[in-house]
Amino acid sequence: MSAIFDDPGPHGIGRHMDHMLPEIPKGDFRKGSQKYLSVSLQWFSMTRQHAVMTMADSLYYSKFRDYCGLSMTLPSQSHMLDLGGIANWTLTYVDWSEGKWHPRTFMREHVTHELLKNLTPINAVSRVTSEGTGIVTWTQYMWNGIKRPCYLFGRKFHADTLDKLMDLFPKYTSGFD
Repeated sequence: MSAIFDDPGPHGIGRHMDHMLPEIPKGDFRKGSQKYLSVSLQWFSMTRQHAVMTMADSLYYSKFRDYCGLSMTLPSQSHMLDLGGIANWTLTYVDWSEGKWHPRTFMREHVTHELLKNLTPINAVSRVTSEGTGIVTWTQYMWNGIKRPCYLFGRKFHADTLDKLMDLFPKYTSGFD
């Protein structure tokens, strides 16, 4: 599931238009953490109930299609229709801190024990909003009252990092029992 959050910047709430009112209030406009501007980067896992709800929708879909782009449809729709029924959890670490159109690519020299440690925080995930202020927001991740690791995958590792990752990973995970 892609985590859903309020991005006050130009690639978040800045994409809301008054033409979307009253059906999509500005305060309910949301962004999915695994996408920036491309629908192809947005991953969702849905229950059957949410899939039916999404497929049956024509009101929200048409508003996003006509005025904003479809990449914001699922996060905003999920937030408005069933916020309590979604996990709101991301499994993939992506570093957008460089403020570019694409996330940071990790090169061989970036792959360290410390990087692996930072990719698997136990109870929180950080997000940098698109407003260009460098403000980082942190979200605690709990499932049924239990702290859970946030990330299962990392995105944008250069092919030259594979050997170093394969060497470091068993040493990093040996402490997990």
